[in-house]
Amino acid sequence: MTIYEDIDGIKEQETTLINLLDGLGNTGNIINIATTNYTERLSDRLLNRPNRLDRRIEIKSPNDEARKYFFEHRVLEEYKPKIDIDHWVKE
Repeated sequence: MTIYEDIDGIKEQETTLINLLDGLGNTGNIINIATTNYTERLSDRLLNRPNRLDRRIEIKSPNDEARKYFFEHRVLEEYKPKIDIDHWVKE
């Protein structure tokens, strides 16, 4: 598995990346995962060709309920009395 984080930031090496995704490097059965916060910055030649990036999954920001659940289950019990979880959820 190969992960390309913030793929929108590698404009200078896009041709090299495309060659790798197309198999010029003979990479075999590798799963490629790319992340970006700015899909609009990605070129058509990267996005609109089969076998480069086949699936697109949008992960939206968590809502208040999910943030509260996260904090309630990740903050150590000893710190809970000292913090305002509802304030953290809003922030």
